Amino acid sequence: MTTLLMVLLIPWCPDPMRLEPPAPQEILARAIEARGGAAVLKKLMLMRETQKGTLRLGLKETTFQIETLIHLPHRMKMTYLQPSLRGEDRSLCVIDGDQGWEQDQDQPPRDLSPDELAARKQDLYITRLIHLLEIRDGGHELHALPPRRIDGQMALGVKITAKDRPDFILYCDAATFLPVKYEYRIKDANFGRWVQQEVFVSDYREVQGVAYPHQTVIYHEGNRYLVSQVVNVEFLDKIDDKEFRKP
Repeated sequence: MTTLLMVLLIPWCPDPMRLEPPAPQEILARAIEARGGAAVLKKLMLMRETQKGTLRLGLKETTFQIETLIHLPHRMKMTYLQPSLRGEDRSLCVIDGDQGWEQDQDQPPRDLSPDELAARKQDLYITRLIHLLEIRDGGHELHALPPRRIDGQMALGVKITAKDRPDFILYCDAATFLPVKYEYRIKDANFGRWVQQEVFVSDYREVQGVAYPHQTVIYHEGNRYLVSQVVNVEFLDKIDDKEFRKP
C-alpha cells in the first residue's frame, strides 16, 4: 500500500534516462487521485454547475450563462440564458434516459428527434468520461499517446476507446496529473454538423475535496468557439424527478 501511494505521489517528468512515460492505466489512476480520489469523485454524480462566458456563432460573439443539473449516469438538464432584443432568452434541454425534450422561452416543449437525442446522449457519455471513473469502470481500452506540450507544459496523453462509442483523448499535466485537455467529436447543436472538439481546462480549485476546473476554452476544428468560467458548483444529495419532467 505504501509503495502504491509513493507511485501516485511522485510526478513524472521528462528524463533522457527514462524514455517511456507511465502506462495509460497509471496515468488514469494518478489523474483520479489528483482530482481527489475515486470516493470523492462520486460527488460528481449529483451536482449543479453554473457557467458564464462568451460563445462564437459564425462571425458573431455573444455572452451566455448555462446552469447544468447532472444526475449520472443518464440524466441532465441544461438551462441556457442569452441576451436578446427582448432582454434575455431562456431555453431548456433535458435528457432523461431514452427520452429528451427542449423548450425555448414560453413555447411549448418539443421532443428531441432521434438524431438530436443520440447527440445529446453522447454529450452525457462524454461528461461521464470527463469525470474519469467511467473510464476506469466502463470496460474501455486505454492506449498511450506520445507526450506533448500544452500551454508550455509537458502533458501525457491517453486515447480511450470502446465499442460503438466515439474515441476520447485525455491529456494530463505531467507534473500534477490533473487533466488539461480533452479531444473528441461532437455534433454542433447550433449548426447540426459533426466537429472535432478540443477542450482546454485550467484554474483548478478545491470544492468539497474535488479538484474542479473553473476555466474552459473550447475549439471547434481549430477555431475558438467558447470561453467560460465556473461561477458556482454544488454537489447534491438528491435531485427531484420533477426537474426532468416535461411540463
